[in-house]
Amino acid sequence: MKTSFYIATALLISLAILSSCERVSGVKGEIVKNCTGSYLKIEDTNLRICNSKLVADLPDGSLVKASYKEPKICKADEEIVCMMYYEYDADIEITKVELR
Repeated sequence: MKTSFYIATALLISLAILSSCERVSGVKGEIVKNCTGSYLKIEDTNLRICNSKLVADLPDGSLVKASYKEPKICKADEEIVCMMYYEYDADIEITKVELR
């Protein structure tokens, strides 16, 4: 009985670790830029881009195809520019972006 409990616990922990490193590829979205930072808007979801230097050359409103992953640390927290509030759903790190 204890062995099956340990195996089940190990599987759950492994699943939690793997799901936290989720990568998403080839998503169509729009780049949104304002004084609070850069975001990838996918339908009704706003994702804050932690490595905004990768999209620095893209203007606000650019339609893109992007791949991203969850960051371990978000450097966007160090780049607060204004006191405006902009609601977003999650932090992401862009791994690839191209205009569509």
